[in-house]
Parts: sequence; structure tokens; C-alpha cells
Amino acid sequence: MGLELFFRNLKYLARYNLKGMYNATSDDTQARLKSELTLMMDNLPWELEQMPHPNVLSAQETVEALLANDKLSLCRFGDGEIYLAFKNQAGVFQRSDSKLADELKAVLSSRDPNIGVAVPYHMYHSLTELNDNQRFFYRTTGQGMRQMLQSYLAQDWRYYDTNCSMPYHLFTSIDFAAYYQRFAQLWAGKDIVIICGKTVFSKISHNIFDSARSVKYIYGPRVNAYDKIDELTEQGMQTDPEQIKFIILGQTATVLAYRLAKGGHRAIDIGHLAKDYNSWQLKEPVSFTHIAKFYDKD
Repeated sequence: MGLELFFRNLKYLARYNLKGMYNATSDDTQARLKSELTLMMDNLPWELEQMPHPNVLSAQETVEALLANDKLSLCRFGDGEIYLAFKNQAGVFQRSDSKLADELKAVLSSRDPNIGVAVPYHMYHSLTELNDNQRFFYRTTGQGMRQMLQSYLAQDWRYYDTNCSMPYHLFTSIDFAAYYQRFAQLWAGKDIVIICGKTVFSKISHNIFDSARSVKYIYGPRVNAYDKIDELTEQGMQTDPEQIKFIILGQTATVLAYRLAKGGHRAIDIGHLAKDYNSWQLKEPVSFTHIAKFYDKD
């Protein structure tokens, strides 16, 4: 039996046979069956599918790699970047743009050892360490995203975890304080540059970048920042190459980090890290309503 037929049959059984078994059992047995089925789904080895399987470091491993290599930049691909690149699909922070889509694909194709390309680790690994919302997300979207990335990711290349920048809103069982403290070693006591929208930090009461010695801000549009990509690239290039650039600009951050890295600057697409750290400090609920607000425009 081919793998494609195997998985089609597995999906059929899960949908019909298990559903019938589930409806015919007692409440206690239903709960146990649901728990066991969930565990099976979370641990389903993606290696069984007919897909390439790149070497993707975990979030913690990604942070350690950034600390170990002071030349390493980071360009992150989350669902927003993937859907824009391959479907030219607009998102909260960026309208559809075919030129941006082409640049994103060029970043994915990079084999520069000092430019880290990050994709979601949990598209290829067990979901057990994720919260319920994220587990549902990857169960329903993971296969489609893997298929889109398939021809761009090399099995003999190292990739990094996109979700390194959002631990509080994804994980359930890590030491958040230690994680943030370790991440902050990238800028603690250093002069850095942050490239972001003007309002990103306006609602943040606990700033993870407070441990930096100094921060120079370069502001771009809060939405559709790709409209100003050339100007932002030029401004970034005019700063001290010894100062790390941390970028918070939606899908544009992926391309801007790549451009600056190619120009000799270390640039890290930091995503939602500042907001994520603030949420953790405030102990905000990781509920569906809160998450929708969290992902909205700053």
C-alpha cells in the first residue's frame, strides 16, 4: 500500500469508524478515546508522509544558535509569509504584492550559512508541547504549508524555528523566564537598532529590550511596510554594521532582514517577541479572544 493511500484510509477511519465508536460509548470512555486520539494526532510522525523533511531546529535551539554565531541573521516564515509567497494572499499587516512574494521565495532559496531561514518547527514534529489553539492550527494547516514549502527546502540544510519569537502564545511547558532571559542576551548591554512601526511599543509596559545599552529606532509603516522597503533598506545600511538590527514589520521584516544581511549587517526578524514578553509579564490569558487581539495591527 502506498503512503498516499495509507493516509487516505487513515483519514477515512478517523472520520467514520472512530466517530461511530465514539458515539456508542459511555461518557468516560468517550473522554478516554478523545484523549488517546488527540495524543495519536499530536505524535503522528510527519516522516511517514511523502514529503521532504528538512532539519529544523527547535525554538530553544534557534535561540542558542543565534547566541553562538554572532554573524547569524534570521529571516522568519510564519503562515503569513508562506501564504503571501505562494498564494499572494494578503494578511493583517500586508496587502498582496507579487514582488514581495518573489522576494520571499528568494529568501527561502538562500543557502548562505550566515542567513538563517526559519520555518515552523511544529510542521514537522510532535505538537504535544503546544497549547490547544496552536495544536489545532497546525493540525489543520500544517500539511498545506509543508506542501507549499516542499520544493524550496533542502533536506541537507539547517533551518530555524519561526516560533522562537512567540513562546508565551505557543508553548505550555517551558520556563518562560529563563527563555526570555536567554534570548535577551543578544542585546543586553549593547547598542542596537530596532526597525518597526511607530506604534509597536506604545502599548507595551514591560519592554524586553530595556536591557540594551541604547536603542536607535527606524520607523516604517505599521501596515504595508513593503511600500517603503527600499528606503528602509537604505536607512538600515547607513547605521553602524556592528549594531544588530531587530526588525518588527510583518512580512516585510523577512525580506528586510535578508537584504541587510546581504549588505553586511546582522539583522534578526524578531516578530512578536516584544508583545509576547509583555503578555507574559502581564499574565494575559492565551484565549481565542485575546489571541485575535494580539495578532491585530499595533
